[in-house]
Amino acid sequence: MFGWVWKSNIAQRLYSLAGWLLLTSGLLGSIAVYKMTVIGNELEQVTARDLPLTLMLEKITQHQLEQAILMEKSLRFRNVDSHSESETSVRANFDEISKQSDVELREATRMVKAYLTELSNNADRTEFAAVEAALLRIEADHRTYESNVANIFKALDNGASTSDVADAVIATEKLQKDLNTAIEALLAEVANYTQLSMNKALEDERMGKTLITALSGFALVSGILLAWLLGRSITRPLHRLTEALGDLAKGKLDTPVPVSAFRDEVGEMADAMRVFQADMIKARELEAMQEQQRALDEKRRAETDRLVKEFCETLVNTFADIVKGANEVLSRAETMQSQSTQAGSLAGAVATEAEESSASAQSLSAATEQMVAAIDEISSQITQFSGIAHNAVEHSNTSQTEMRNLQEVAEEVGQVVQLITQIADQTNLLALNATIEAARAGEAGKGFAVVAGEVKNLANQTAKATDEITRKIERIQSVSRNSTDAITNIGTVINSIDSYVTAIVGAVEEQNATTREIARNVDFVSESAKRVSENVTTIQSSVTDVGNSAITVHENADHTAHQAGFLNSKISDFITAMKRVQGDSPEATSKSGQYQTTMLRAAE
Repeated sequence: MFGWVWKSNIAQRLYSLAGWLLLTSGLLGSIAVYKMTVIGNELEQVTARDLPLTLMLEKITQHQLEQAILMEKSLRFRNVDSHSESETSVRANFDEISKQSDVELREATRMVKAYLTELSNNADRTEFAAVEAALLRIEADHRTYESNVANIFKALDNGASTSDVADAVIATEKLQKDLNTAIEALLAEVANYTQLSMNKALEDERMGKTLITALSGFALVSGILLAWLLGRSITRPLHRLTEALGDLAKGKLDTPVPVSAFRDEVGEMADAMRVFQADMIKARELEAMQEQQRALDEKRRAETDRLVKEFCETLVNTFADIVKGANEVLSRAETMQSQSTQAGSLAGAVATEAEESSASAQSLSAATEQMVAAIDEISSQITQFSGIAHNAVEHSNTSQTEMRNLQEVAEEVGQVVQLITQIADQTNLLALNATIEAARAGEAGKGFAVVAGEVKNLANQTAKATDEITRKIERIQSVSRNSTDAITNIGTVINSIDSYVTAIVGAVEEQNATTREIARNVDFVSESAKRVSENVTTIQSSVTDVGNSAITVHENADHTAHQAGFLNSKISDFITAMKRVQGDSPEATSKSGQYQTTMLRAAE
């Protein structure tokens, strides 16, 4: 599954790390923005749609109850002699509240219709369609209620007694009770829907916080792990390669070349180093072989000199001067020819090895230059990633600002809830006053007392609902503050990642300096190998001239050998001994021929 990692070079691995961190940062920011948008929309729905509708229904309920109270007061005026208010003022208040109730019902219906045009969710559309239908029914029943009350007042004004309109009053009170029940049911439905919206906002907030925290932890752990692994995959092979080069420079040719698990620039440098090591080993082996050959030649030459000395001593009285001169000329000719041939061969081998070493050094130099370029590219890419980390911090700061805005909206919702609480307190106070008035009215105020009890129950329900909403809003504010702290921690984590990347940049710069020093040393070795090759070529030319001179001397010695042929039989024993010492080697044969020539010259 991860085979591509071993085949990738250093730059590709750095691109992968930067891409992974960029992907996790982008995903984290996208989730945070999405969740903040969802929560903001849900709170906006509560503040701009649900709460205003709830307030409007509260006003409708309050005014409907006030209408009932005013109607009871107006009817009570027909049976009570002393009272502090006039029937005319009560009816005027009733008409004024009736108009307000009509306006509020139409406004509530208009608000619901406007919400329906903006909603796209089928569940929300179904809910508000039901609210619209209920409002239309309440509005129609309210018009009927107002019409019935108006007819009752008109009959009373025309002289009818309370008993004459008793049936109409009972029907109107039943309609009034139905209206109160319908309005209370609608208010409870809207309050329940508002509560569901608040619960959904809280659930979305908890889910967003959990998801952001989990993803942040995963991004932090994976980023640190990948950065650590990438750093070790670069610095450890380079460190081992540097140590191996140092050992080679000290002459430790058996130093193992480190093997890189990756097919990158470090692996190419290791391959070039193996070629360079093999060339150095070959050069040292050739030098050892040459030293052994020189030692063997010295031993053979010493043994040959001993035999020649013994043989020459037996003939020193007769051929001392001739043998001395001929042996000196022939020995020098042979030595010059042998040494020139050997020197030419060695010079050719040294020239070949020098050329191979120069080529290996040039290959190693090219690989080192590629490594330097790759490390420069690595430093540039890590610098770009540091900029990306700074951008992620800026996005985190933006998310913190959005969370502060969310807290402000929650505070505004809390103010609206306080207003609802105040209205509930006023309604409760109104119910208390109505109860007192009903007690004063006695038997005629029983219906009025029932209405007051309903008002009081409704006020208590409203107070309980507002207390619950207040607790939910406080919970939203607390969770929003926690989310702000979580986003702040995310920014701190991204800053930590940025510091790790900065540390990697420093390590890469140090490796860059080390690699440049290696490149400089390899270039020096390459230039030295070129100079050795040029000097060896000059030596080969000189050796060729010496060989030509040795051939000329050897030809002169051969001429002398023909003149000393008559001494061949006397030195056969000496030749046999020479063959035993030299093992019938071509050099021994050449030596024997040379000594035979020397003796023939001496005999002549």
